[in-house]
Amino acid sequence: MLIFLFLIAAFNISSSTPILPSLDPLDPPLPFTAFSHEGVLQCINPARQRTMQDIVWSCLATIFACTWVAVHPNVPDPCDSKWTVLKQRIMIMIYAILCPEFVMMWALRQRIGAARHMEQYNQEFHETKGGPWTLTHGFLLEMRGLRKYKDGNFLGSVEEPGYRFLDPGGSGRQLNGYFDMTEEEINDKSKGDFVTKLLVVFQTTWFILQCLARLTNHLPVTNLEAVTLGFASLNIITYALWWNKPQNMHIAIPIHVHSQAIGPLCEGCSSLLEKKEEPEENVVSPTNGGFLSGAIRGIEQFRQQIVHACSKMPLLPRNWRFADFIRRLSFIGRPIQTFVSMFFGTSIFQMSPAFYASQFDSCKVCVPFCLIATGFGCLHLIPVWTSGSPYYLEKVLWQISTSVIIIQPVLMLGGRLLSINLSSRLCSALVRVVFIGGLGYVIAHVILIVLALTSLRNLPPGAYQSITWTTFIPHL
Repeated sequence: MLIFLFLIAAFNISSSTPILPSLDPLDPPLPFTAFSHEGVLQCINPARQRTMQDIVWSCLATIFACTWVAVHPNVPDPCDSKWTVLKQRIMIMIYAILCPEFVMMWALRQRIGAARHMEQYNQEFHETKGGPWTLTHGFLLEMRGLRKYKDGNFLGSVEEPGYRFLDPGGSGRQLNGYFDMTEEEINDKSKGDFVTKLLVVFQTTWFILQCLARLTNHLPVTNLEAVTLGFASLNIITYALWWNKPQNMHIAIPIHVHSQAIGPLCEGCSSLLEKKEEPEENVVSPTNGGFLSGAIRGIEQFRQQIVHACSKMPLLPRNWRFADFIRRLSFIGRPIQTFVSMFFGTSIFQMSPAFYASQFDSCKVCVPFCLIATGFGCLHLIPVWTSGSPYYLEKVLWQISTSVIIIQPVLMLGGRLLSINLSSRLCSALVRVVFIGGLGYVIAHVILIVLALTSLRNLPPGAYQSITWTTFIPHL
Protein backbone atom coordinates (compact mmCIF):
# COMPACT_ATOMS: atom_id res chain seq x y z
CA MET A 1 0.00 0.00 0.00
CA LEU A 2 2.84 2.39 0.87
CA ILE A 3 4.67 1.70 -2.43
CA PHE A 4 1.41 2.22 -4.33
CA LEU A 5 0.89 5.62 -2.70
CA PHE A 6 4.42 6.72 -3.51
CA LEU A 7 4.00 5.71 -7.17
CA ILE A 8 0.77 7.69 -7.42
CA ALA A 9 2.43 10.70 -5.79
CA ALA A 10 5.36 10.53 -8.20
CA PHE A 11 3.01 10.32 -11.18
CA ASN A 12 0.98 13.22 -9.83
CA ILE A 13 4.07 15.41 -9.43
CA SER A 14 5.41 14.62 -12.88
CA SER A 15 2.06 15.14 -14.60
CA SER A 16 1.19 18.40 -12.89
CA THR A 17 4.57 20.16 -12.76
CA PRO A 18 4.03 23.63 -14.18
CA ILE A 19 6.14 25.09 -16.96
CA LEU A 20 8.30 27.76 -15.40
CA PRO A 21 8.59 31.11 -17.11
CA SER A 22 11.66 31.90 -19.17
CA LEU A 23 14.73 33.06 -17.30
CA ASP A 24 16.15 34.93 -20.30
CA PRO A 25 16.91 38.51 -19.18
CA LEU A 26 15.99 39.78 -22.66
CA ASP A 27 12.40 38.60 -22.25
CA PRO A 28 9.92 41.22 -21.07
CA PRO A 29 9.06 40.97 -17.36
CA LEU A 30 5.80 39.35 -16.43
CA PRO A 31 3.17 41.43 -14.63
CA PHE A 32 2.88 40.65 -10.95
CA THR A 33 -0.90 40.68 -10.82
CA ALA A 34 -2.72 37.40 -11.25
CA PHE A 35 -6.00 38.84 -12.44
CA SER A 36 -7.08 40.82 -15.46
CA HIS A 37 -9.26 43.88 -15.25
CA GLU A 38 -12.26 41.71 -16.11
CA GLY A 39 -11.53 39.45 -13.15
CA VAL A 40 -10.65 36.43 -15.33
CA LEU A 41 -7.78 34.31 -14.08
CA GLN A 42 -4.63 34.49 -16.22
CA CYS A 43 -1.89 31.86 -15.99
CA ILE A 44 0.81 34.49 -15.84
CA ASN A 45 3.09 32.51 -13.55
CA PRO A 46 2.18 28.80 -13.59
CA ALA A 47 4.55 28.16 -10.69
CA ARG A 48 2.17 30.10 -8.44
CA GLN A 49 -0.98 28.38 -9.66
CA ARG A 50 -2.67 25.09 -8.90
CA THR A 51 -5.23 23.13 -10.85
CA MET A 52 -8.51 21.53 -9.89
CA GLN A 53 -6.72 18.19 -9.96
CA ASP A 54 -4.21 19.45 -7.38
CA ILE A 55 -6.97 20.60 -5.02
CA VAL A 56 -8.97 17.39 -5.25
CA TRP A 57 -5.93 15.10 -5.03
CA SER A 58 -4.46 16.80 -1.96
CA CYS A 59 -7.81 16.59 -0.15
CA LEU A 60 -8.51 12.96 -1.06
CA ALA A 61 -4.97 11.87 -0.15
CA THR A 62 -5.26 13.57 3.24
CA ILE A 63 -8.71 12.09 3.94
CA PHE A 64 -7.43 8.62 3.00
CA ALA A 65 -4.44 9.02 5.31
CA CYS A 66 -6.72 10.11 8.17
CA THR A 67 -9.44 7.48 7.75
CA TRP A 68 -7.52 4.40 6.60
CA VAL A 69 -3.78 4.60 7.19
CA ALA A 70 -4.01 6.29 10.60
CA VAL A 71 -6.73 4.02 12.04
CA HIS A 72 -5.56 1.35 14.50
CA PRO A 73 -8.24 -1.37 14.56
CA ASN A 74 -8.64 -3.97 17.27
CA VAL A 75 -7.60 -7.58 16.84
CA PRO A 76 -10.40 -9.35 14.94
CA ASP A 77 -12.16 -12.39 16.34
CA PRO A 78 -10.47 -15.74 15.59
CA CYS A 79 -13.54 -16.92 13.66
CA ASP A 80 -13.58 -13.90 11.33
CA SER A 81 -12.57 -14.51 7.72
CA LYS A 82 -10.35 -12.19 5.71
CA TRP A 83 -13.40 -10.84 3.95
CA THR A 84 -15.04 -10.07 7.30
CA VAL A 85 -11.91 -8.27 8.51
CA LEU A 86 -11.82 -6.22 5.30
CA LYS A 87 -15.48 -5.30 5.69
CA GLN A 88 -14.79 -4.16 9.24
CA ARG A 89 -11.94 -1.94 8.04
CA ILE A 90 -14.15 -0.42 5.36
CA MET A 91 -16.90 0.05 7.95
CA ILE A 92 -14.51 1.86 10.29
CA MET A 93 -13.36 4.06 7.40
CA ILE A 94 -16.96 4.99 6.60
CA TYR A 95 -17.60 5.76 10.26
CA ALA A 96 -14.44 7.89 10.35
CA ILE A 97 -15.76 9.91 7.39
CA LEU A 98 -19.31 10.30 8.70
CA CYS A 99 -18.44 10.99 12.36
CA PRO A 100 -14.67 11.45 12.85
CA GLU A 101 -15.11 12.96 16.31
CA PHE A 102 -16.45 9.70 17.68
CA VAL A 103 -13.47 7.77 16.32
CA MET A 104 -11.31 10.22 18.24
CA MET A 105 -13.41 9.49 21.35
CA TRP A 106 -12.88 5.76 20.79
CA ALA A 107 -9.11 6.37 20.69
CA LEU A 108 -9.33 8.48 23.86
CA ARG A 109 -11.22 5.74 25.72
CA GLN A 110 -8.65 3.15 24.66
CA ARG A 111 -5.77 5.44 25.67
CA ILE A 112 -7.24 5.88 29.15
CA GLY A 113 -7.89 2.13 29.41
CA ALA A 114 -4.34 1.29 28.31
CA ALA A 115 -2.86 3.64 30.90
CA ARG A 116 -5.02 2.03 33.59
CA HIS A 117 -3.89 -1.47 32.58
CA MET A 118 -0.26 -0.36 32.68
CA GLU A 119 -0.58 1.18 36.14
CA GLN A 120 -2.38 -1.86 37.58
CA TYR A 121 0.20 -4.28 36.27
CA ASN A 122 3.20 -2.23 37.40
CA GLN A 123 1.76 -1.84 40.90
CA GLU A 124 1.35 -5.60 41.35
CA PHE A 125 4.17 -7.08 39.26
CA HIS A 126 6.84 -4.36 39.17
CA GLU A 127 9.64 -6.87 39.92
CA THR A 128 8.79 -9.47 37.27
CA LYS A 129 11.32 -10.93 34.87
CA GLY A 130 9.60 -9.30 31.91
CA GLY A 131 10.03 -5.83 33.38
CA PRO A 132 7.37 -3.18 33.84
CA TRP A 133 4.59 -2.73 31.34
CA THR A 134 4.43 0.17 28.90
CA LEU A 135 1.48 1.74 27.11
CA THR A 136 2.03 -0.78 24.33
CA HIS A 137 1.27 -3.63 26.75
CA GLY A 138 -1.81 -1.77 27.96
CA PHE A 139 -3.01 -1.26 24.39
CA LEU A 140 -2.47 -4.96 23.74
CA LEU A 141 -5.06 -5.77 26.39
CA GLU A 142 -7.29 -2.92 25.27
CA MET A 143 -7.37 -4.15 21.66
CA ARG A 144 -8.15 -7.71 22.84
CA GLY A 145 -4.72 -8.94 21.81
CA LEU A 146 -4.34 -11.50 24.63
CA ARG A 147 -6.70 -14.46 24.43
CA LYS A 148 -7.14 -17.50 26.66
CA TYR A 149 -7.19 -21.03 25.31
CA LYS A 150 -7.72 -24.31 27.11
CA ASP A 151 -7.10 -27.56 25.27
CA GLY A 152 -7.25 -25.64 21.99
CA ASN A 153 -10.65 -24.09 22.74
CA PHE A 154 -11.05 -20.32 22.74
CA LEU A 155 -12.24 -19.10 26.15
CA GLY A 156 -12.19 -15.33 25.73
CA SER A 157 -9.95 -12.29 25.89
CA VAL A 158 -7.91 -11.14 28.87
CA GLU A 159 -9.43 -7.83 29.89
CA GLU A 160 -7.48 -7.01 33.07
CA PRO A 161 -3.82 -7.57 34.04
CA GLY A 162 -4.59 -8.49 37.66
CA TYR A 163 -5.73 -12.10 37.29
CA ARG A 164 -4.43 -15.43 38.46
CA PHE A 165 -5.02 -18.79 36.82
CA LEU A 166 -4.95 -22.28 38.30
CA ASP A 167 -1.91 -24.36 37.40
CA PRO A 168 -1.95 -28.20 37.41
CA GLY A 169 -0.98 -28.22 41.10
CA GLY A 170 -4.02 -26.18 42.05
CA SER A 171 -2.15 -23.03 43.10
CA GLY A 172 -2.74 -19.62 41.56
CA ARG A 173 -0.47 -18.55 38.75
CA GLN A 174 -0.38 -14.89 37.82
CA LEU A 175 -0.68 -13.43 34.33
CA ASN A 176 3.00 -12.51 34.24
CA GLY A 177 3.78 -16.20 34.50
CA TYR A 178 2.10 -16.77 31.14
CA PHE A 179 2.99 -13.57 29.34
CA ASP A 180 6.36 -11.79 29.46
CA MET A 181 6.78 -10.23 26.00
CA THR A 182 8.70 -6.98 25.76
CA GLU A 183 7.51 -3.86 23.99
CA GLU A 184 9.85 -4.55 21.07
CA GLU A 185 8.43 -8.05 20.62
CA ILE A 186 4.88 -6.70 20.59
CA ASN A 187 5.74 -3.98 18.07
CA ASP A 188 7.30 -6.63 15.87
CA LYS A 189 3.80 -8.04 15.34
CA SER A 190 2.49 -4.62 14.34
CA LYS A 191 2.02 -3.96 10.61
CA GLY A 192 2.58 -0.24 10.97
CA ASP A 193 6.20 0.88 10.65
CA PHE A 194 7.93 4.19 11.28
CA VAL A 195 7.81 5.18 7.60
CA THR A 196 4.02 4.81 7.52
CA LYS A 197 3.71 6.98 10.62
CA LEU A 198 5.94 9.64 9.05
CA LEU A 199 3.83 9.54 5.89
CA VAL A 200 0.66 10.30 7.84
CA VAL A 201 2.35 12.99 9.95
CA PHE A 202 3.89 14.76 6.95
CA GLN A 203 0.67 14.65 4.92
CA THR A 204 -1.55 16.05 7.68
CA THR A 205 1.06 18.63 8.74
CA TRP A 206 1.53 19.82 5.16
CA PHE A 207 -2.20 20.19 4.61
CA ILE A 208 -2.77 22.12 7.85
CA LEU A 209 0.17 24.45 7.12
CA GLN A 210 -1.11 25.02 3.60
CA CYS A 211 -4.55 26.05 4.87
CA LEU A 212 -3.03 28.31 7.52
CA ALA A 213 -0.78 29.92 4.91
CA ARG A 214 -3.76 30.58 2.65
CA LEU A 215 -5.64 32.23 5.51
CA THR A 216 -2.60 34.32 6.39
CA ASN A 217 -2.24 35.50 2.77
CA HIS A 218 -6.01 36.19 2.53
CA LEU A 219 -6.53 33.50 -0.10
CA PRO A 220 -9.80 31.55 -0.31
CA VAL A 221 -10.03 28.12 1.32
CA THR A 222 -12.44 25.91 -0.60
CA ASN A 223 -15.25 24.01 1.09
CA LEU A 224 -13.54 20.70 0.34
CA GLU A 225 -10.34 21.96 1.96
CA ALA A 226 -12.27 23.09 5.03
CA VAL A 227 -13.81 19.63 5.42
CA THR A 228 -10.39 18.02 4.94
CA LEU A 229 -8.84 20.43 7.43
CA GLY A 230 -11.24 19.10 10.05
CA PHE A 231 -10.14 15.53 9.31
CA ALA A 232 -6.46 16.49 9.47
CA SER A 233 -6.84 18.39 12.76
CA LEU A 234 -8.69 15.53 14.44
CA ASN A 235 -6.20 13.05 13.03
CA ILE A 236 -3.36 14.70 14.93
CA ILE A 237 -5.18 14.07 18.22
CA THR A 238 -6.33 10.57 17.27
CA TYR A 239 -2.91 9.53 16.00
CA ALA A 240 -1.22 10.85 19.14
CA LEU A 241 -3.63 8.84 21.32
CA TRP A 242 -2.98 5.67 19.29
CA TRP A 243 0.77 6.21 18.84
CA ASN A 244 1.73 3.29 21.11
CA LYS A 245 -1.02 0.96 19.91
CA PRO A 246 0.04 -1.92 17.59
CA GLN A 247 -1.47 -1.46 14.15
CA ASN A 248 -3.20 -4.08 11.98
CA MET A 249 -2.43 -6.97 14.31
CA HIS A 250 -4.60 -9.76 12.91
CA ILE A 251 -3.72 -12.66 15.24
CA ALA A 252 -3.88 -12.35 19.02
CA ILE A 253 -1.21 -13.71 21.34
CA PRO A 254 -2.49 -17.00 22.82
CA ILE A 255 -2.28 -17.80 26.53
CA HIS A 256 -2.83 -21.49 27.24
CA VAL A 257 -4.30 -21.82 30.71
CA HIS A 258 -5.64 -24.69 32.80
CA SER A 259 -8.62 -22.76 34.14
CA GLN A 260 -10.39 -19.45 33.86
CA ALA A 261 -9.43 -16.57 36.12
CA ILE A 262 -10.33 -17.25 39.74
CA GLY A 263 -10.16 -13.70 41.04
CA PRO A 264 -8.40 -10.36 41.05
CA LEU A 265 -5.06 -9.69 42.67
CA CYS A 266 -5.84 -6.09 43.49
CA GLU A 267 -8.89 -4.15 44.63
CA GLY A 268 -8.76 -1.96 41.53
CA CYS A 269 -9.41 -4.92 39.23
CA SER A 270 -13.17 -4.75 39.42
CA SER A 271 -14.15 -6.03 35.97
CA LEU A 272 -13.77 -9.73 36.73
CA LEU A 273 -13.80 -12.42 34.13
CA GLU A 274 -16.51 -14.97 34.63
CA LYS A 275 -15.50 -18.23 36.22
CA LYS A 276 -17.13 -20.46 33.65
CA GLU A 277 -15.19 -22.11 30.86
CA GLU A 278 -17.30 -20.76 28.00
CA PRO A 279 -16.75 -18.09 25.36
CA GLU A 280 -17.68 -14.54 26.19
CA GLU A 281 -21.34 -13.63 25.87
CA ASN A 282 -22.97 -10.29 25.25
CA VAL A 283 -24.15 -9.83 28.79
CA VAL A 284 -24.79 -6.31 30.01
CA SER A 285 -22.73 -5.42 33.03
CA PRO A 286 -24.62 -4.01 35.99
CA THR A 287 -22.11 -1.19 36.20
CA ASN A 288 -23.65 2.29 36.08
CA GLY A 289 -26.98 1.16 37.51
CA GLY A 290 -30.22 1.34 35.60
CA PHE A 291 -28.84 3.77 33.07
CA LEU A 292 -26.58 1.18 31.45
CA SER A 293 -29.35 -1.28 30.70
CA GLY A 294 -31.79 1.48 29.86
CA ALA A 295 -29.44 3.07 27.37
CA ILE A 296 -28.79 -0.12 25.43
CA ARG A 297 -32.43 -1.20 25.56
CA GLY A 298 -33.67 2.23 24.52
CA ILE A 299 -31.41 2.48 21.48
CA GLU A 300 -32.22 -0.99 20.19
CA GLN A 301 -35.98 -0.69 20.76
CA PHE A 302 -36.08 2.69 19.08
CA ARG A 303 -34.25 1.41 16.02
CA GLN A 304 -36.65 -1.54 15.78
CA GLN A 305 -39.63 0.80 16.05
CA ILE A 306 -38.32 2.86 13.13
CA VAL A 307 -37.96 -0.27 10.98
CA HIS A 308 -41.44 -1.47 11.95
CA ALA A 309 -43.05 1.91 11.23
CA CYS A 310 -41.36 2.23 7.84
CA SER A 311 -42.49 -1.26 6.87
CA LYS A 312 -46.14 -0.17 7.24
CA MET A 313 -45.94 2.99 5.17
CA PRO A 314 -49.02 3.40 2.90
CA LEU A 315 -49.06 3.74 -0.88
CA LEU A 316 -46.46 0.99 -1.31
CA PRO A 317 -46.94 -2.24 -3.29
CA ARG A 318 -47.73 -5.17 -1.04
CA ASN A 319 -45.31 -7.44 -2.86
CA TRP A 320 -42.46 -5.01 -2.20
CA ARG A 321 -40.66 -6.17 0.91
CA PHE A 322 -40.00 -2.66 2.13
CA ALA A 323 -39.20 -3.84 5.63
CA ASP A 324 -36.27 -5.89 4.34
CA PHE A 325 -35.09 -2.88 2.38
CA ILE A 326 -35.17 -0.71 5.49
CA ARG A 327 -33.34 -3.36 7.49
CA ARG A 328 -30.57 -3.39 4.91
CA LEU A 329 -30.30 0.36 5.24
CA SER A 330 -30.39 0.24 9.04
CA PHE A 331 -26.60 0.15 9.09
CA ILE A 332 -26.84 3.95 8.86
CA GLY A 333 -28.08 4.01 12.45
CA ARG A 334 -25.60 1.44 13.74
CA PRO A 335 -22.65 3.86 14.04
CA ILE A 336 -24.90 6.22 15.98
CA GLN A 337 -26.05 3.32 18.16
CA THR A 338 -22.45 2.35 18.84
CA PHE A 339 -21.06 5.80 19.55
CA VAL A 340 -24.00 7.04 21.59
CA SER A 341 -23.57 4.03 23.86
CA MET A 342 -19.85 4.79 23.96
CA PHE A 343 -20.52 8.37 25.00
CA PHE A 344 -22.98 7.34 27.71
CA GLY A 345 -20.59 4.86 29.28
CA THR A 346 -21.98 1.51 28.16
CA SER A 347 -19.73 -1.38 27.27
CA ILE A 348 -18.60 -0.98 23.68
CA PHE A 349 -18.07 -4.72 23.27
CA GLN A 350 -21.76 -5.34 23.72
CA MET A 351 -22.58 -3.06 20.79
CA SER A 352 -19.71 -3.72 18.38
CA PRO A 353 -16.57 -5.83 18.99
CA ALA A 354 -14.69 -3.75 16.44
CA PHE A 355 -15.02 -0.68 18.70
CA TYR A 356 -14.21 -2.39 21.98
CA ALA A 357 -12.85 -0.19 24.77
CA SER A 358 -12.68 -0.61 28.53
CA GLN A 359 -15.66 0.42 30.57
CA PHE A 360 -15.12 3.23 33.04
CA ASP A 361 -16.63 6.55 34.05
CA SER A 362 -17.40 8.18 30.71
CA CYS A 363 -17.41 11.66 32.27
CA LYS A 364 -13.62 11.60 31.83
CA VAL A 365 -14.23 11.55 28.08
CA CYS A 366 -17.31 13.77 27.76
CA VAL A 367 -15.76 17.17 28.42
CA PRO A 368 -12.64 16.72 26.20
CA PHE A 369 -14.84 15.27 23.48
CA CYS A 370 -17.23 18.21 23.65
CA LEU A 371 -14.43 20.78 23.38
CA ILE A 372 -12.63 19.02 20.53
CA ALA A 373 -15.82 18.25 18.59
CA THR A 374 -17.01 21.85 18.89
CA GLY A 375 -13.65 23.10 17.61
CA PHE A 376 -13.90 20.63 14.74
CA GLY A 377 -17.28 22.07 13.78
CA CYS A 378 -15.99 25.63 13.95
CA LEU A 379 -13.40 24.82 11.27
CA HIS A 380 -16.27 24.50 8.79
CA LEU A 381 -16.98 28.20 9.25
CA ILE A 382 -13.77 29.09 7.40
CA PRO A 383 -15.35 29.07 3.90
CA VAL A 384 -18.11 31.35 5.21
CA TRP A 385 -15.49 33.91 6.18
CA THR A 386 -13.17 33.55 3.19
CA SER A 387 -14.94 32.49 0.00
CA GLY A 388 -18.39 31.01 0.51
CA SER A 389 -20.71 29.79 -2.21
CA PRO A 390 -22.19 32.09 -4.86
CA TYR A 391 -25.46 30.16 -4.58
CA TYR A 392 -27.76 31.25 -1.77
CA LEU A 393 -29.30 27.83 -1.08
CA GLU A 394 -25.91 26.12 -0.81
CA LYS A 395 -24.68 28.87 1.51
CA VAL A 396 -27.69 28.47 3.82
CA LEU A 397 -27.38 24.66 3.85
CA TRP A 398 -23.68 24.95 4.70
CA GLN A 399 -24.36 27.31 7.60
CA ILE A 400 -27.20 25.18 9.00
CA SER A 401 -25.20 21.94 8.76
CA THR A 402 -22.20 23.59 10.40
CA SER A 403 -24.40 24.84 13.23
CA VAL A 404 -25.72 21.30 13.79
CA ILE A 405 -22.26 19.73 14.16
CA ILE A 406 -21.22 22.56 16.50
CA ILE A 407 -24.28 22.38 18.76
CA GLN A 408 -24.80 18.59 18.86
CA PRO A 409 -21.70 17.78 21.03
CA VAL A 410 -22.84 20.38 23.57
CA LEU A 411 -26.32 18.82 23.68
CA MET A 412 -24.79 15.36 24.14
CA LEU A 413 -22.69 16.64 27.05
CA GLY A 414 -25.78 18.14 28.65
CA GLY A 415 -27.67 14.87 28.17
CA ARG A 416 -24.84 12.90 29.75
CA LEU A 417 -24.75 15.15 32.81
CA LEU A 418 -28.54 14.95 33.17
CA SER A 419 -28.49 11.16 32.96
CA ILE A 420 -26.43 10.67 36.11
CA ASN A 421 -29.39 10.68 38.51
CA LEU A 422 -32.20 9.58 36.17
CA SER A 423 -34.11 6.33 36.30
CA SER A 424 -33.84 3.64 33.66
CA ARG A 425 -37.07 4.70 31.91
CA LEU A 426 -36.09 8.38 31.73
CA CYS A 427 -32.62 7.43 30.55
CA SER A 428 -34.13 5.34 27.80
CA ALA A 429 -36.19 8.32 26.62
CA LEU A 430 -33.18 10.61 26.84
CA VAL A 431 -31.05 8.26 24.79
CA ARG A 432 -33.73 8.19 22.10
CA VAL A 433 -33.56 11.97 21.87
CA VAL A 434 -29.78 11.86 21.63
CA PHE A 435 -30.06 9.12 19.01
CA ILE A 436 -32.27 11.36 16.86
CA GLY A 437 -29.76 14.16 17.30
CA GLY A 438 -27.01 11.77 16.24
CA LEU A 439 -28.89 10.96 13.04
CA GLY A 440 -29.19 14.68 12.34
CA TYR A 441 -25.48 15.00 13.06
CA VAL A 442 -24.61 12.35 10.47
CA ILE A 443 -26.99 13.87 7.92
CA ALA A 444 -25.35 17.27 8.47
CA HIS A 445 -21.94 15.68 7.82
CA VAL A 446 -23.20 14.13 4.59
CA ILE A 447 -24.62 17.47 3.46
CA LEU A 448 -21.30 19.19 4.12
CA ILE A 449 -19.41 16.58 2.10
CA VAL A 450 -21.86 16.86 -0.81
CA LEU A 451 -21.71 20.66 -0.77
CA ALA A 452 -17.92 20.53 -0.61
CA LEU A 453 -17.87 18.49 -3.83
CA THR A 454 -20.52 20.51 -5.66
CA SER A 455 -18.77 23.80 -4.83
CA LEU A 456 -15.82 22.75 -6.99
CA ARG A 457 -17.79 23.63 -10.11
CA ASN A 458 -17.56 27.36 -9.39
CA LEU A 459 -14.49 28.32 -7.37
CA PRO A 460 -13.34 31.92 -6.94
CA PRO A 461 -10.22 32.90 -8.95
CA GLY A 462 -8.08 33.18 -5.82
CA ALA A 463 -8.67 29.50 -5.02
CA TYR A 464 -6.32 28.54 -7.85
CA GLN A 465 -3.46 30.60 -6.48
CA SER A 466 -0.99 28.43 -4.56
CA ILE A 467 1.45 29.00 -1.72
CA THR A 468 4.89 28.21 -3.13
CA TRP A 469 6.86 27.43 0.02
CA THR A 470 4.46 24.68 1.17
CA THR A 471 5.44 22.55 -1.84
CA PHE A 472 8.84 21.90 -0.24
CA ILE A 473 7.23 19.90 2.60
CA PRO A 474 7.12 16.15 1.72
CA HIS A 475 3.56 15.12 0.93
CA LEU A 476 1.50 13.07 -1.47
